[in-house]
Amino acid sequence: MKKNKVCIRFCVFLLISFFSACTTTQKIEKGEGIVDGHEVAVESEEEIFSLSDFLDTLYVSLRNNGLEKTLGLFDTLPEEAEGDFTIEYLHASLLFSTNDYDAAAEIANRLAAENPNNADVMYLRAMIAKGQGKLTEKNALLKQMITEDPTNSEANVELANDQMLRKNFGLAKRYFQTSLSSDPTNPDAMLGLGQSAYYTGDLKMSKDILTRMTEIYPEESMGWFFLAKLAGEEENYKKAGDYIETALSI
Repeated sequence: MKKNKVCIRFCVFLLISFFSACTTTQKIEKGEGIVDGHEVAVESEEEIFSLSDFLDTLYVSLRNNGLEKTLGLFDTLPEEAEGDFTIEYLHASLLFSTNDYDAAAEIANRLAAENPNNADVMYLRAMIAKGQGKLTEKNALLKQMITEDPTNSEANVELANDQMLRKNFGLAKRYFQTSLSSDPTNPDAMLGLGQSAYYTGDLKMSKDILTRMTEIYPEESMGWFFLAKLAGEEENYKKAGDYIETALSI
């Protein structure tokens, strides 16, 4: 999967997941006014910073303007929004997605100091460390995640990918299966299981999981490309050609 598409999908998912916890905030100010010649107490509503409105703005900008321009929105935040976990986490995630690993690490490390056992922060730090080439730090963070939650979907995918690079396809397959046990529609785990199942000779599992993946995520070209490979193995070249055509159209 293309990195930019994956990053945008990831950030959009984060934004959607945070919406339900947000509400619009209003500031009520009391004062005095004159009504029909009499002095009376009145209340006025002054809208202040709303996290849900800001997330909505981020979502629209991410869809329409891309990562770089969306990052500029964080410079417009009022003082009262500083230090908010959701905003800081999203800011670090977007910086990571633009390969600004040092800036992302600064925010992520600050979040980790305040939330040492937060799995999302640990995973973000692990991916930042990977981008920085700090593989020992990345592996230590993944180990901590697995120790606290053996079925953590993201950590198991990353461990599986490491094993795929080493051509330990059987172990990679088990990690991908563990990932899917906690998140059955994780697209990276679905693709990885399809590939690792193929390389361990389980062509039926490979075909089944990749077919399901393309049904759920038809925009992910790698699923179609690998289905084409499987169709070629079956000498169904017409279907293989159709799969390739679909992949290239994305």
